[in-house]
Amino acid sequence: MAQQTLQAIVRHNVFYVHENQKWEPYLEMYFDIDPHTLLFEKRADSFRAKIRVDIELKNGNGITVNRENYFLETNPVSKAIETYLVRITDLRRLAINTGETKICIKFTDQFNKNYPFIQNENINIEVPNNYPFFSDIQLVDTNIAASDESIYQRNLHLQIPLASDFFDERKKLNYYAELYQPDSINSKGYLVLKTYVSKKESDVPIYQLSKIDTINKKTIYINEGSFNIAILPSGNYFLKMDIEDSTNNKLDSKSLFFQVMNKKPEKFEAVIDTDKQEENIVYFNIGKTFAAKYTTTQIRAILKMLQPISDATERKRIADFLQNYDDMYARYFIYNFWLSRDKKEAEKSWKEYADKVKVVNRLYGSNSMPGYESDRGIIQLKYGAPDDRIEVNNEEGALPYEIWQFNALSKNGNALFLFYRAGNGLSNFELLHSTIIGERRNLQWRSLLYLQGVNNNNIGSKAEFYLGNR
Repeated sequence: MAQQTLQAIVRHNVFYVHENQKWEPYLEMYFDIDPHTLLFEKRADSFRAKIRVDIELKNGNGITVNRENYFLETNPVSKAIETYLVRITDLRRLAINTGETKICIKFTDQFNKNYPFIQNENINIEVPNNYPFFSDIQLVDTNIAASDESIYQRNLHLQIPLASDFFDERKKLNYYAELYQPDSINSKGYLVLKTYVSKKESDVPIYQLSKIDTINKKTIYINEGSFNIAILPSGNYFLKMDIEDSTNNKLDSKSLFFQVMNKKPEKFEAVIDTDKQEENIVYFNIGKTFAAKYTTTQIRAILKMLQPISDATERKRIADFLQNYDDMYARYFIYNFWLSRDKKEAEKSWKEYADKVKVVNRLYGSNSMPGYESDRGIIQLKYGAPDDRIEVNNEEGALPYEIWQFNALSKNGNALFLFYRAGNGLSNFELLHSTIIGERRNLQWRSLLYLQGVNNNNIGSKAEFYLGNR
């Protein structure tokens, strides 16, 4: 046999155990050795291989803090051709310190010692804070119920890790991770755990490969499951886990890179959640649209920006999203919102509207409120800039106010909007009265606008001149 370097795939994850009133990390290391790169010894009527395993952990100063050395011998096989089918795996759990650690691994074929496998890697383990945090994400080969003692036993299951992050023939991605101290949040709210597949590490879920769980408060929460990746085309992907509080603040996040080789992906058929009333939404790879590039905070802001130009059904949907936020469905909603208005250039229509939002932010925004949430900003986004804008800041006996006039909004002549600045001089202008059906109408607007109430001194007011009793 031609001599060659021993080949192996080595993977490690960091998990934690709660001891002595604190979280102690440990390293779970597992590997898969390629039998094609080993020499097998023939003994009597069978073949076997033997590997020496050397694992050493060093701290940032180069001092060895943990070490394991042992021999791994394969089960004998009767035919030489069967040596290529031997699976050589093992798992080791080693205590590890926080801070910098160098992992040194060496596998030596005992029948071919001149070409060992050597791998060195540096990792940095941070001290856990007082908030919920994740272990590393572990890919799983096999997970079946079993009570027998084994190095692969975990939570009454035989759980064999998967060393490789490359998927070619496998149709399912099985995962396992632990979420620690979700009970550390001192609030009456709940925690939301999101697990999903994305194209980039900072991307949104794709192909509806997403799972959302509400977390019960306990010391450790086990997050395990699987995704059907037969629908994924060949490429690079990330498995993501986010933990958020009830107000959508992200407390911790963990990601795992993996690759897929799939020349004939299965057809993707979206599943519609009827509880969310998504009948009018078109499903596709949201990661390839403009809705994918925004952060969660920006998506929530965009939903608010769309309210002025939404119909009643859309406004209800937006209100539901803002109260019970779902990132994936919110992005689908935003994209479909513009697709329904411009099937050819949805993104262009959004950008044109975004430019209008920038204008109202500049004109009407303040430290306490963005322009698109102000009354004046909402009216301008809905109807456009007024044909005439009358600003009144020093009228005797009246609070500062503005009158907006639109010449073509109403069948009965011009449309008028009356805004006034209630309270101190730093407050935003509020819509007090309008002549448009469906907008705020307040026939008692004088009692709020005039400081001294209604009297003869109001007769010369511009508000009286334009609005009168309309």
